[in-house]
Amino acid sequence: MTVIIFLLGACFSSFISCVNDQNGLFRRSRCLKCHHKLSAKDLIPVISYFMLKGRCKYCSIHIPTELLWGELLMGAAFVYIFSLNSIIHNNIALTITIFLIPLSIIDIETYTIPNQLLTLFFFCLMTGYTYLFIFHSETISEIRFEHIIIKLLIIILLHIFFFLTKSIGYGDIKLFVILLIFLPIPYYIAMFFMTYLIGGFASMIFLSYKRNLKKIPLIPFIAASFFVVMYLYQDIKYIYFGGFI
Repeated sequence: MTVIIFLLGACFSSFISCVNDQNGLFRRSRCLKCHHKLSAKDLIPVISYFMLKGRCKYCSIHIPTELLWGELLMGAAFVYIFSLNSIIHNNIALTITIFLIPLSIIDIETYTIPNQLLTLFFFCLMTGYTYLFIFHSETISEIRFEHIIIKLLIIILLHIFFFLTKSIGYGDIKLFVILLIFLPIPYYIAMFFMTYLIGGFASMIFLSYKRNLKKIPLIPFIAASFFVVMYLYQDIKYIYFGGFI
């Protein structure tokens, strides 16, 4: 069962990468260099990369290694989520994972966050949350008026932080807002601070090796904090929120 879950996660990584590279949900996968359509056996996650020795079967160009890393990380993340009993419903946690890992890789490579992926991310979460609200309302937290007000205030604070400091990109703000809408408030707050805690330590390490480093991608730290808080949420909730939220 673990292998099936891993391969399912790897498949989603490949799909999201294809959507981003080819700007379409329903186009056949093809080589980005020679544009030859790929057969089913060329698309087996992880396995096909090694079978093809990391090269396109049709033009022999190197297949980007980040595609392999994305599949490995996504597969491992799926296994990790299914092994936990998290406060977040698996459907929501998996949807967030499906987008956070590819967005992290894109951010590392380009320091950009594609709007089409953020838009797709929002609508996928909205669809999943609506389904749970209608058919499994007992599995998600109750929507309260005070929660809506708090989330609106946090969104305003995020924008004030952006306009005053310009220390992060607006794409990061948009991602933070999407996550805020669909995550419990204490989970989101813990994840936000954990992002900067992990990012701060990582930045010190990076700067010790490369002192002229001017930019550091933020989304990998958002993703890391999402998974860390998923594991430590109950402890964080009682230590910092007293168990009252």
